[in-house]
Amino acid sequence: MPAARLPRHCLVTTGSMASFKALLQEVMSPPFLQALVDHGFDHLEVQCGPDAAWVESRVVSLGHSLPISVTFFSFCGTEEIKEKMLLCRGQAGVRRAGVIIGHAGSGTIQEAMRYQVPLVVVANPDLLGNHQAETARHVAAAGYGVVGRLGALAEALREAREQTVKRNLDSLPPYREPEFPPPERCRRTLLDWTVLTCYPDELTRKLLSDNDKNNNNNNNNNNQEEVEEGGGGGGGGRVREPVLVHVVEQTKRDNKRVMDEQHRLEVIDQKIKEKVAKVKDKAKEVCDVM
Repeated sequence: MPAARLPRHCLVTTGSMASFKALLQEVMSPPFLQALVDHGFDHLEVQCGPDAAWVESRVVSLGHSLPISVTFFSFCGTEEIKEKMLLCRGQAGVRRAGVIIGHAGSGTIQEAMRYQVPLVVVANPDLLGNHQAETARHVAAAGYGVVGRLGALAEALREAREQTVKRNLDSLPPYREPEFPPPERCRRTLLDWTVLTCYPDELTRKLLSDNDKNNNNNNNNNNQEEVEEGGGGGGGGRVREPVLVHVVEQTKRDNKRVMDEQHRLEVIDQKIKEKVAKVKDKAKEVCDVM
């Protein structure tokens, strides 16, 4: 007897404030509903914001012709939306990876990334300056999701399924929230990272100074290793500290990585500031017109 097929869930989110009826119209169209069925989906859940009445009338009008189970809701709390998103997360032996189809809101994107759920990002063109399109492009370029375009969501669904297979998202372990407060080992790591990042020169000088004091007080310290330079015999010897040298070198490498990452974040921050400035300018233009 063949094993029962594991469920696959699709969640559509439009945001809690602005209407995104164009997205709702497409995901509730017979061609897209059939595309869900063709890709093995069992259930479609729609967060429809202020357009709940339209979605309800659409479900009623389709009636028994609906090829897939459909539920909808207007709004819900943080924990409830988390549970709905986790239904789209693949888990070995429990369910296959589904997909979240949502507007390019930062909350939806961050949660989908955290839960490792396939994501289709659809920019809402009716918002100021269609600024969400840029966010969608960045998400896709980073490999965290697929850009969905109105009128071609079935194609985006296919791409999301390909990513699911490529990233092996159907067989993930159960999701576990990160520990809070962080365990002691992580707190130590965070403190070390802070010291190494913010004060590498001071740390190096302190380590060297402390070690010099130890050398003067006890040349036979077990944590030090005497190495004679100049080959086998004669010549002045000096004390080397392998562990200290390693720490200093590692500090330099870590600091370079941190500086590189800081530069990358500064570039991203600048892009965000430019984007915000564009949105503000557009909003001002709209206000001036009104």
